[in-house]
Amino acid sequence: MAEYIVLAGKNTTSGEACKYEKTFNSLEEALKAREDVEEYPWYRIVVREGNFEYSIDPRRIRLKMDDRSEERRVGKECMESV
Repeated sequence: MAEYIVLAGKNTTSGEACKYEKTFNSLEEALKAREDVEEYPWYRIVVREGNFEYSIDPRRIRLKMDDRSEERRVGKECMESV
């Protein structure tokens, strides 16, 4: 089973300083947490499943709209209906 870790923080002269870290059981929950971290200069979701770990940028996730495969970027207005 995958876990979804939301990370967010600020940039420093020595790199990234993580100020927020929270683990969720679903991608949907992690995307909803985005509202809590949007004020940070950077935020991402780290997905851990088995031996794999990868980061995704929530700003680049698209929501499929209908059967014709139309897509649009998930924005704050969309998150309320998810």
